[in-house]
Amino acid sequence: MSWHKVIAAAGVAVMVLPATSCGFKPLYGDHASSVSQASLAQVRLPPLRDRVGQLLHIRLSKGMHPRGKPRNPVWDLVIKLTTRTEKLGIRRDETATRANLTLEARFELRQIATGRVSFKGRSVITISYNILESRFSTLASRTDATRRATRELADNIKTRVALFLSQRGAVRVPKMPAGGTPKQVPAP
Repeated sequence: MSWHKVIAAAGVAVMVLPATSCGFKPLYGDHASSVSQASLAQVRLPPLRDRVGQLLHIRLSKGMHPRGKPRNPVWDLVIKLTTRTEKLGIRRDETATRANLTLEARFELRQIATGRVSFKGRSVITISYNILESRFSTLASRTDATRRATRELADNIKTRVALFLSQRGAVRVPKMPAGGTPKQVPAP
């Protein structure tokens, strides 16, 4: 191993060490608390209406439920999604050459048993795309912008919900019963 790599590795270790000593715990990844993934597995995602809502629902499902739908959900994640398009870059002949696609999601995390709202949030994502000469090209450009926006919106919502649930300590995993698998139980 060259000295450059040794020095670089030592530098990374020096930067990471203070973060671990201050109580920093990653939300995701190999060293993350299993509580965050177990918490997300207890969140049910009601379907959303239009195509953009369906794309958002699919993204959230893949991110929050990689092993399939929750068996015993404790929470409902209710999302109200609005979509706006604003034309920009107006030419002299008053045709637009660029547009902003804005997705706004207002979401609530509700306890299924009581219907009580425990967490509210709002996330706004704006993505630009080109308006081209061909209708097909413009449609492809807008479709790509919609996919990018729903991906970012889903990641933002998932992170905020996971952070809320991990701070709350929403799930405790009891000891494994004899001959069975542990069940996730809401914290008191």
